[in-house]
Amino acid sequence: MGRILLYIDLFEKQAFCAGSTINGKVVLQLEKAKMVDKINVTFSGRAYIFVSEFEQELKKEKCSHIDSDQENLVDFTTTVWSGSNQQFLDAGRHTFPFSIEIPHSLPSSFLCENLKGCHIAYGLKATVVRPKKKDQSTEIPVSVSNIVDVGHSSFVNPQCVSSTKEKCSLFKCFSNNGHIAMAITTNHCGYCVGDSVIISADIENHTNSKVSSLQTTLMRNVMHKDHVHKKYCTILETAEDNKIWTKKMLQIPSTSPSITDCHLVKVTYELKVKLRMTNKSKLTVSLPITIGSAKEESSDDGYSEQCNLVTRYPSNDTLLSVSSTECLLD
Repeated sequence: MGRILLYIDLFEKQAFCAGSTINGKVVLQLEKAKMVDKINVTFSGRAYIFVSEFEQELKKEKCSHIDSDQENLVDFTTTVWSGSNQQFLDAGRHTFPFSIEIPHSLPSSFLCENLKGCHIAYGLKATVVRPKKKDQSTEIPVSVSNIVDVGHSSFVNPQCVSSTKEKCSLFKCFSNNGHIAMAITTNHCGYCVGDSVIISADIENHTNSKVSSLQTTLMRNVMHKDHVHKKYCTILETAEDNKIWTKKMLQIPSTSPSITDCHLVKVTYELKVKLRMTNKSKLTVSLPITIGSAKEESSDDGYSEQCNLVTRYPSNDTLLSVSSTECLLD
């Protein structure tokens, strides 16, 4: 018997832009010479959802069964060493470099904190294939971020949405005469983590009640395609004021970018502004916004700047851990 140490060593951090290249090496440490057919490196990723009956009941979902689904996003294997000419590897340390290009079309990594069975995850796996022996492998997670450039002209323009309630129609919940109208304006349609959303509210109150407060909430919606539980909302940031708003600011907290290019899981954001009256009536408007992973920068190396911005976002400690496998072989 002899001890073998197998691990993957990446030349860079374990967070990558879609379309970039993963460069690394497989390291194999042998106590004794071993027969090896080949050594493979596999880059794979999948979107996965699993919602237990308990979670369905907790979320008040009308679904009585355990619901799960998955979608394979990528599965690419490359051989970094083949023993077709020399099956024996000598005792000692062996390194096998590899380079894998990440497809541009991959959605960003994602882990839903309040729904553990919902994620988009990627990983690298090194496998030692030996004749008449069980394969030995080790795997590490990697984080992939698709570029969502909110510096594009379609995201930098202001947006406005308005809502009006009349006493004789939808506004009949107000006992006072007249109507109330609210128009909400934001400075942009797209933001990055750390950016400030500048919000202004224009209110026309033709009732006998007074406006008691305005509240804005940034909502993240995780939608599962073709499932009953289509929407999970998380209050990420809330700001309140009892006055009419003019250029109030709400900062985008640390969160994943918008994901709209995955068939199974989609992540979108919206701002909800709720107006409360002294008679306890309410008026709510919603504005969809995009959370991006990069902004166009005036730099000599724009792509490098984008990658630096991307790595700030969908990162979890587990995605940046080092993994290795040590095992005994005959």
